[in-house]
Amino acid sequence: MTRLRRSFTLPLPCGEAWELFTATGERRWVSGWEPSFPDGLNDRVAGTVFTTKHGERVTTWVVTVAEPGHRVGYARVTADHTAGIVVVSCRALSSTETEVTVEYELTALSLEAAAELDAFAEGYDHCIDGWRRAILESISG
Repeated sequence: MTRLRRSFTLPLPCGEAWELFTATGERRWVSGWEPSFPDGLNDRVAGTVFTTKHGERVTTWVVTVAEPGHRVGYARVTADHTAGIVVVSCRALSSTETEVTVEYELTALSLEAAAELDAFAEGYDHCIDGWRRAILESISG
């Protein structure tokens, strides 16, 4: 299992920052992010299931934690590739600034995935810094 953690700050109140990490909220800043909800759209409730597709890979996500303004967690499985959890926590630093912590715990399900997961882990800090840049762009424009 690979465990990764990175924090960054956003110039937003905690509740607004949290919304950006819901399945629908990520549409605002993640290019190509198009979650599909087979049982209806309610991504703020634990137990909600949605899928995403990147290339030929389909990932199934289950909302495991939904604490508006504080924390959102997902279990995710990409068949024959990876499985694990993602948790995003938001902590108010002030009324207009939030610290966001992004944690991944992933297990590779194939040799190919193990190499990709190693590369993801190596570039994790850069990846999460890119999240911050994309969010800042989305909220300033």
